[in-house]
Amino acid sequence: MYYLLHYQYVEDIVTKREPFRDQHLELLKVLQDKGEMILAGAVGNPVTGATFVFRVNSEDTVQSFVNNDPYVANQLVTKFMIEPWTVVVGSAYQPD
Repeated sequence: MYYLLHYQYVEDIVTKREPFRDQHLELLKVLQDKGEMILAGAVGNPVTGATFVFRVNSEDTVQSFVNNDPYVANQLVTKFMIEPWTVVVGSAYQPD
C-alpha cells in the first residue's frame, strides 16, 4: 500500500533545518534502503512543506517516521497529514 505524508513547515525552514538535516535524511535513507521510502522532497519556492511517498504494509511505519523525525521533535513541522494513496498507474507503481 502507498501512503503520502505531507508536512507544513515553519517560515525560513531552509535555515532552521540545518542542525537537524543530516539526521532527518539518515532516517529517510534507512527507509529507502528497506524499500519503504519511494520519494521525498521539499515543496514550494520558497520551501513551505514537504511530501513523502511510502510503500509499506501499514500507516504505522509512516507514523513511526514522524515520531522519530528531528524536524518534528524540534518543532519545524507545524502540521502533518498521512493519507493512503491508491495508485493505479506510473513507472514506479508496483501492485500489492
